[in-house]
Amino acid sequence: MPELLVLNKADLAQPKQMSTLRRLHPGAVAVSARTGEGRDDRKALRCRLSALFPPVPAHTAPPAGQEGST
Repeated sequence: MPELLVLNKADLAQPKQMSTLRRLHPGAVAVSARTGEGRDDRKALRCRLSALFPPVPAHTAPPAGQEGST
């Protein structure tokens, strides 16, 4: 199962803690809503998520009462 590890509240971690986490989890993304850390990584996150979870085509049913009519 593919996964993307996001380290939330990165602003609360000490630099040494973040360094250790980044070393242990090289693909992880550190973010903080308070400081905005990780905000610039949104495009990279979208690309990584698209690679991990390719889009699935949506199939919609015809409106009720219109099945099989042309």
